[in-house]
Amino acid sequence: MKWYSKFLSCATACAALLATVALPACSESDEPGPATKGLTLTAAPTTFVAGEGSTSFKVTFDGQDVTSAAEISTSGTKVENASWTTSTAGTYKFTATYEGNTSNEVTVTVTEKNETPTTKYYRYVLLNKFTQVTCTYCAVAENNLRSLTPEEQEQFLTIAVHCGDRLTSLEGGSLGASLGISTYPTWVFNMKKTELYTGSDVLGASALRSKLLLANSRNPALCGIKAESTVEGATAKVKATVDFQKAANFRIVCVLTENGLPRTNGSETLEIFDNVLRAVASDSDGNKLNLFTNGKLVEVAETGEQEFEFSIELKEEWKKENCDVVIYVLHEQAVDKSYLMNNGVVCPLGESVDYRYAE
Repeated sequence: MKWYSKFLSCATACAALLATVALPACSESDEPGPATKGLTLTAAPTTFVAGEGSTSFKVTFDGQDVTSAAEISTSGTKVENASWTTSTAGTYKFTATYEGNTSNEVTVTVTEKNETPTTKYYRYVLLNKFTQVTCTYCAVAENNLRSLTPEEQEQFLTIAVHCGDRLTSLEGGSLGASLGISTYPTWVFNMKKTELYTGSDVLGASALRSKLLLANSRNPALCGIKAESTVEGATAKVKATVDFQKAANFRIVCVLTENGLPRTNGSETLEIFDNVLRAVASDSDGNKLNLFTNGKLVEVAETGEQEFEFSIELKEEWKKENCDVVIYVLHEQAVDKSYLMNNGVVCPLGESVDYRYAE
């Protein structure tokens, strides 16, 4: 029986070894271990402000540090002493070579230095909340927002974009589909499409405060906005005046939202929905603005005020006294030519609002 005992012990050991090797591959939440073979290039930090920061590189070969012997380059230009900086904003790609081997590619993003001439206008933050009527975590996320102080809450321009329910608008549904959003809630700040905060991971109160601080420190207000709106029959007319503080490319968007929409269970009201996206305006030429392509292009050659007119067709079931017009201006980013919301304003339908200045 000795041979049987040895066989059983060997089989048990092999099974344990296979289980040890195979188990991590079955867990989607496990992070892959660091690569220890081949030539590997790393950089820290991978983002800095042009003319104000730098990045340092490290090269390893089979786990050994070979930085001093490797050659690091970007677009054919060699990096000296494994450290690099530039005063020109852009996206830069780096590789390393060592003993005939080529490393992975590392991307470093250099952002433009803020050259804001003034910060006299109050700075709002745009929050697009992608949601559904029966969304479980949406109420949790909403409570996070409501836990902020009134002063912090009012800094957000909030638009609730419903998808796949009775409150869905054509434009909102298209925007959600364009962004590939299928989990609710998903929150998007200032139309930065690379940062989507989804599901149970939607930001808590402290992170929301951080968003407000970053918006003001990195992207101060480049414009102020005042607006007036009137109702003529079934049409809302909007006039927006934007005081541009910088010559650059901007885009302007105007939307209609409605507050006080109930979700009921018979005679019982279960929930009230506010800031629900109802419609996107047309410009003075009759062109319907497109949310995904970021609205009407405005090429500002000289600073100062410019006026814009919009119209919105109102449906009979919308309660006009509960509706707001939200106007926001997006600023073209030098690094990737995307447009991020820089400032905005909310104007109750049939009323007017003046410029709001920073305190």
